[in-house]
Amino acid sequence: MGQSKILMKKHIYTLLLSILLLSLAGKGMSQSSMPAVGVRAGLNLADIIGRDVAGLQLKLAYHAGLYARFEMQNKWYFQPEILLNVKGAYSGSFGSAGVGSVTYTLYYLDLPLLFSYGLNQNNYFSIGAQPGLFLTDKQRWKQNSRITNYSGTGNYNPVDVALVGGYNYEANNGLNAGFRINYGMLNVIKNLGTGLNHSHNLVIQLTVGYTFLKGNQ
Repeated sequence: MGQSKILMKKHIYTLLLSILLLSLAGKGMSQSSMPAVGVRAGLNLADIIGRDVAGLQLKLAYHAGLYARFEMQNKWYFQPEILLNVKGAYSGSFGSAGVGSVTYTLYYLDLPLLFSYGLNQNNYFSIGAQPGLFLTDKQRWKQNSRITNYSGTGNYNPVDVALVGGYNYEANNGLNAGFRINYGMLNVIKNLGTGLNHSHNLVIQLTVGYTFLKGNQ
């Protein structure tokens, strides 16, 4: 019961944080603001970290999606996005003999809500929150020449919310590139059997994109 109450409080805080960010953005945007719109995709370096998941390592994954960028005031912009974001981790050993490997792949639909500050027309720093819905998972267990695949294990919590920070460079023709760091604030795994359950997504993103609609910016 105690774990359920804690999880419910975290979900409520996540919802309140998202509403607060949207409210702040709405107050800052002018009524005549037309957003810039674009697509982005790239490489994820993903891991699951925490005192209860020691020994996991980075795995390669990817992200892809759409963004809009609304001009606010004093060089600030509000940038909501929708992303398919693949996360997870890699373990180089398992079993009593410590041989074999496991790759954990987690699929999320993430909704970054970012505030960006433009140093000029080309350089942007961003910070914000990223609520996300867990979609499904895959596990690949390999020992010697034997490979076993699992999917939809039900071991993961249905939502996550990450703190996000990063930098992006955008050329005048709309092509852009940058990096971000995402740290999940909610526990990833439902129950580790330890009573502590400290397990969090950590993702470093290397991304490229294209702003195909400039709006009034």
